[in-house]
Amino acid sequence: QKPAGSSLTPAAGHPQKLLHAASMPVVPRQPVLCKAKSDDAASRRPHGFVDRQKLKAENEALRVEVERLREANAKAGGELLVNDAAKVMAEYRRALAAVLSMRADGQFVQPTVDEYYRATVQLSEEDYVRSYQALMKVYVGEADADSLAHLGIANADGE
Repeated sequence: QKPAGSSLTPAAGHPQKLLHAASMPVVPRQPVLCKAKSDDAASRRPHGFVDRQKLKAENEALRVEVERLREANAKAGGELLVNDAAKVMAEYRRALAAVLSMRADGQFVQPTVDEYYRATVQLSEEDYVRSYQALMKVYVGEADADSLAHLGIANADGE
């Protein structure tokens, strides 16, 4: 016998008596509590937790170590390291000069532009921002001596 308003029909071979959802007991859900495998603080942290203070301390220790190694390398008469800001900036200035020369000749040479882009992405964030700001000053005709010196440009007028 179907309860009033129900669209349930019995399946073949099953008894004719069906339970209506309203007649079923409601069992409240209980939260599932998981016990930590150990009682240390790390085991109670959420998945993917990053200890920012620890990472900052490790980063600072690495920065200090890199600086110490650079100084030792320079004292020993070694070459600049690959990531040395001065070397990267010199390479950027060389690539920029090649692009400016190319454009002054009214040409476009893709490998020259690609080399400029490769040099640009190697700049530190500080040098990138400063270079971009200096280029904008040149572009709008407001370049000062400091901007030109940073870019390695002798004269913004092309003289």
